Amino acid sequence: MASRIDMKNVVMFLKSATDLEPDPNPVSMVWMAVQFGEGNLTWTINDAPVEYMPDRGLLDDVRTGDQAPVDLSFEGKYTRIIRPVGTDPYSIVEMVKGYEFQETNHQTYQLAGIREPWLVYDSTGATQIACPPYACEIECHNNPQLQCGDIGILGEAHLFRYFRADSVAVDTRAGQISVSGKSHIIIPMIRREVDFGYTTIADAVPITIPAWEKDPRVPF
Repeated sequence: MASRIDMKNVVMFLKSATDLEPDPNPVSMVWMAVQFGEGNLTWTINDAPVEYMPDRGLLDDVRTGDQAPVDLSFEGKYTRIIRPVGTDPYSIVEMVKGYEFQETNHQTYQLAGIREPWLVYDSTGATQIACPPYACEIECHNNPQLQCGDIGILGEAHLFRYFRADSVAVDTRAGQISVSGKSHIIIPMIRREVDFGYTTIADAVPITIPAWEKDPRVPF
């Protein structure tokens, strides 16, 4: 099941964190808002396959197979990047991969990311027990008020948690980027009829009130 968003009318937020925390909206969160002149964000929900188990060559038992993560990719020509005042100027690549490009510090992880709490912490959320690979979040706002002004038209938001980029291609001269990877979820979280509270990209912020629900797999 593949779905697509035309990025021309969307603000995409790349969200990470400077410290690992069990809170899905940590105080150490960093983010950037990206506006595209053209492009697409595409995701595929990989339903668990149905397995048919024969008995002596005849159809007999049937069961659901293993779950698989969501395939996610976005590509296009970005026209503007907004970051909160006073934050480090991370690039799109640094946000999706988690490391900072420096002259003497190549591919050193500077961002902790927003990783699966049930993999990182014990059942109480108090003690770190593991360190899975870096992951970020992608939050997309389809906000009609960016084009129509403050006339009360509501929008829609999608949240893709625990995204890990497998491939990143950048053409800085053309302002083109292409990213593909997997989001460690079954389906994205969606909010409909959202009043985002901003009418210009300069004022765009991720959703915080009310905060997105925590992942149902988090035990604490």
